[in-house]
Amino acid sequence: MRDEIEALKIIGSKDMQSCEALHVSLTRPFYVQEHQISAFVEALQTSVRGYGQFAVGFERVSTYVNERGNRGFVALDVGAGRNSIGGLLDRVDRVMERMGKRAFYSRPRFHVSLAWMRVKGEQQIKALEAASEWLGTAMQEEILYLAATQIDTLVCVFGNRRFRITLG
Repeated sequence: MRDEIEALKIIGSKDMQSCEALHVSLTRPFYVQEHQISAFVEALQTSVRGYGQFAVGFERVSTYVNERGNRGFVALDVGAGRNSIGGLLDRVDRVMERMGKRAFYSRPRFHVSLAWMRVKGEQQIKALEAASEWLGTAMQEEILYLAATQIDTLVCVFGNRRFRITLG
């Protein structure tokens, strides 16, 4: 898969960057003060306690642009396992709301971002879409191979600090 992502830099833009930590987001970016981190992580641990591990599969390659409109992403859309992620999201959203933070999108499209680039206009978005289309063709076999990716951990990242919560 790394070869395909490197090829995106040629097809899409020399500014295309690989996403190092592959993940499915369950929150929008948000800020907490240092003294709130422990309480947030503890509330999240309590909320997801007993939520079992599950598998996900991917169905296609898509493009996304962030809320600010300044970053574009090439991503794999989650197919199988979407409902399991949605159940986990419900628990995460409840914690976010109790902590005074915004819940995730009302109609989420769960995905794993593979590569990103800064976008400034329509031309760069079109290049991103062309790269996505090429990657979808190049990775058809790999997408099927990833059809049973096990989700067993929830990871909270605050700056350079990571907290791992094991599901199950």
